[in-house]
Amino acid sequence: MAAQRMTEKKQKEIISALFGKKEDDIALQDYRDYFELYHEELRVEASYHDTPKVRDIVTAVVIGLSGNGEVKRRLVRRFLTDTFPDEDEDDIERYIDLALRVWLMVNSREKSLDTSHARRWGDEETLSMFVRSFFRRCETPPTAWTVPVLAHPLTVASLERFSGITIQWTSYLAEHLKFNHGARTLKVFANKRWLLDVTDWMRRTSQDDPAPIPIPLHILEETIKTLDALFPWNDETSDFLDKHSKDFHLLTPPSDTPIDLQEFTFYRDRLLEIITEFQTPPRDWRTIWKDRRNPMQFWTFWLGLLIVILTLIFGFLSALIAGLQLRIAQHPPPPGP
Repeated sequence: MAAQRMTEKKQKEIISALFGKKEDDIALQDYRDYFELYHEELRVEASYHDTPKVRDIVTAVVIGLSGNGEVKRRLVRRFLTDTFPDEDEDDIERYIDLALRVWLMVNSREKSLDTSHARRWGDEETLSMFVRSFFRRCETPPTAWTVPVLAHPLTVASLERFSGITIQWTSYLAEHLKFNHGARTLKVFANKRWLLDVTDWMRRTSQDDPAPIPIPLHILEETIKTLDALFPWNDETSDFLDKHSKDFHLLTPPSDTPIDLQEFTFYRDRLLEIITEFQTPPRDWRTIWKDRRNPMQFWTFWLGLLIVILTLIFGFLSALIAGLQLRIAQHPPPPGP
């Protein structure tokens, strides 16, 4: 079944339900990336059945779960089965997972359908327990780390340029800043609009009321801080974002506060791993040529390499000339007439 075009009114209804915003305050152009993700998740999980009914089921799940972190999956399934009796039971299970992915940005699905990072919300597990299982606090205290002094700001553009690291965008918050040494890829959370909205929603909620979403506020704030640090306001970052068709800076200017690892409880280990990799000497000739963070070290290396090459050339020429001289001495040309 082909996907039916979603009206602007429906898009605003979805954003209002997912993020607690008034429809009059929603600028849909800011949600372009979010709805690309939304449609892609529906396309994959709902087997191309991107219909108004599927969207209504997903929205019903979100409305029922918002501010209700102690609910268990079996109760949600029972509610959906009663409300949508014509829906297949397996489809109901998939729609619950789908709602969690587009609302909370957690990789909820059967493991067999995805990587080892995915897991499914258990029947007897509360929503809060399930979501928090994706976000483990760093076990090592911040005072145990010795953070090296950086000769160049740590940004995604400099990671790509100096360290040969490729950025992979992810829609799952718990995968943010995961570094793959073998593939030399760094996952970066792609949806800053979602972050800004849910963080604002959490901050607007009274302490006496239940949190609208079960992700700890400090996790959301830490993620924003890392994005601000990795994507500073400069031409290099703008060029990088344009190349990747991202519009972070059109949403809100990044803060210029430097990273302090002691402020992080979830991303601290990942940040230190990235910093350590950033400080590691380049591994190939192209990045060696680009890496001019330390001008003295850069020119010392290349001058030393030039001296070695010239020494080898002169040595080769000297040996060649000496060989020719020896050959002439051993086999002089015949005397002239």
